[in-house]
Amino acid sequence: MPLQANAFFELFIENANNQLVDVPILIKNYRDRDGAAPNESLNLDSSKLMHRFFIHDTISGIEQTNGYKARATPEIIRHASMVQVTVQMDPDAEERIKRPLVEIEYTEH
Repeated sequence: MPLQANAFFELFIENANNQLVDVPILIKNYRDRDGAAPNESLNLDSSKLMHRFFIHDTISGIEQTNGYKARATPEIIRHASMVQVTVQMDPDAEERIKRPLVEIEYTEH
């Protein structure tokens, strides 16, 4: 098995009640199974938000059957080429913020 296996992350913030609140992740260049790109423009009604993300991916680009176990070299490596965190003040609650949004765009090599 490769020494640098993929790591997935989930991001949380702690609210005023000491509860963990998940931060939504928008993968800007996400494509669904039909090839549609629901995240090209941020629209909370149609965008596909995630909970997990990665920084680099060396496993899904391995095309060989059982290639991961055989330590095959991936044909494609993906990495986060843009990460943006948006935090807005809550207009209804003084000195509070809305839930942040993380936007990530991946590039393939």
